[in-house]
Amino acid sequence: MDVLTDFLTAAGASVEVDRRIACDADWQTELAGGETIDFFAISAGAFELRSDVASLELGEGQLAFAAAPGRTTIANLGGDGASLIAGRIHLQPSMANIADWGQAPWLAIELDSTNTALVARLIAEATDASPGWRSTARAIAHGLFVSALRTHGAAPGEDPGLMRGLADPEIGEALRLMHLHPNHPWTVAELAERLAVSRSGFAARFKKIAGRPPLAYLTWWRLHRAAAQLRGNDGATLVQVARAAGYDSDASFGKAFRREFGMTPGQMRRDGGRLKSSPLQLELKKRTPFEVPEQEAVLNLMKSSEKIRCEVELLFAAHGLTIPAYNLLRILRGAGEALPLAEIEARMVIAHPSPPDLVAELCAAGFVEQKADGALAVTTAGKEVLANLDDAVLDLHRRQLAHFSAMEIADLNRLLAKLRRTDL
Repeated sequence: MDVLTDFLTAAGASVEVDRRIACDADWQTELAGGETIDFFAISAGAFELRSDVASLELGEGQLAFAAAPGRTTIANLGGDGASLIAGRIHLQPSMANIADWGQAPWLAIELDSTNTALVARLIAEATDASPGWRSTARAIAHGLFVSALRTHGAAPGEDPGLMRGLADPEIGEALRLMHLHPNHPWTVAELAERLAVSRSGFAARFKKIAGRPPLAYLTWWRLHRAAAQLRGNDGATLVQVARAAGYDSDASFGKAFRREFGMTPGQMRRDGGRLKSSPLQLELKKRTPFEVPEQEAVLNLMKSSEKIRCEVELLFAAHGLTIPAYNLLRILRGAGEALPLAEIEARMVIAHPSPPDLVAELCAAGFVEQKADGALAVTTAGKEVLANLDDAVLDLHRRQLAHFSAMEIADLNRLLAKLRRTDL
C-alpha cells in the first residue's frame, strides 16, 4: 500500500501548467492560496517569493511550491528578459494541507541530478509547446511535487503531519496498515502489537509525529476516503460506503460525516463536495448567501467565541469567579509582585467595563489586597482558588479543541494572531 498515492488520489490531486510567461522588470503577482498549491519554475532571470514571514529567492532552473494561507507574492527582481513557468496543484479543500507546511510558506525542490533534469524538461515542454506538452508537463510537475513532499517529510523539524509520519519507519508502517485495511476495527493495542512496540509509547509518538492520535487519524481518513468515493459516484449505495468506511451504523456514519464536511453523504454525492449553503448558513437557517466572505468569517468568529466563552464562564462561576476576575488574578500571580491597576488593565485579555469595581469585588472576597501605594497583589486565598482551577481550565481548553489536529491548532493560532495585527 502506497499511502501517499492513496492520499493524493482521495484528495483528487490534479495539475495545471501554463506556457512560459515573459515578465517585465516590475512584474509581480499575488498567489491564490487555499486549496491551490502554486508552483513556479524559473526559466530565465531571478524572482523572489514573499510572504508575511519570509522571502525566498529563485534563480534559473529552480522550482518551488507555495501554499501559505496568508498573502504571498512572487516578483521579478528586476532583470530584463526574465521568464518563468507557472502552474497549480489542485486538491480538495479539506485535504490541501498535505504538505504540512508548518512555519514554512513554501517547499523548494532539492536540485539533485534527477530533479534538475526534470525541472529543465518541464521548462522545455512549457516553452516549446509541442503536441502533448500539457500531458507531459503535468506528469513532470506531479512527480516534482511528490519529490518535494518526500524531502519535506524527511527534513529535521517539529511540525507534525502525514509526510513526517511516512518518513518515520514505525509511524509509516502504522499508516500503511490503516490505509491498507481502513474498515478494519483497529485499536491502539492491535496496531502497537503489529509493530512490536509498547501501546502508550506508540500512541504518544504517533500523535507527536503525525499530528493526531492513531484512531483520530483513522476516523479522519475513513471519512475522507468515503467522501472521495461519493464524489466519484461509483454506484455504491450509501450503506456500502458506510460499511467500507468501517461504520456498522448508517446514522453514526452520517453524523460523523456531517460533522467533518458540513453536509450529509447524500449531499456530497449530489453536489460533488460543493456546498450550496455554508455550515454557518445552515446553522443560522439563513436562506441567502452572505454578502461577502468577510461577513461570514466575522460572524463565524463571533459565534465560535460565544460558545467558548459560555463554557468558560460556567467553569469559573462554580468557583465564584468571572472571566475578568480570573484574568486579573492570573496576571497578579504571574507577575509575582504588586502591580498598579493601569498595568493590569493593559494586560487583560478581555476588558472589564469598570476595573475599580472588579478590584473592589475581589478585595471583598479576600482574593486581592491593596498596598499602601495603591498597587494590587494576589492573596493566599486568591492563589488557592487559582490552584484549584489550573487543571480544570487546561482540561476544558483541551476538550474545546479536541477535534483539531496539532497542525490545525497551530494554523488557528497563527491566523488569529494575524487578525489582531493592525499594521498590515
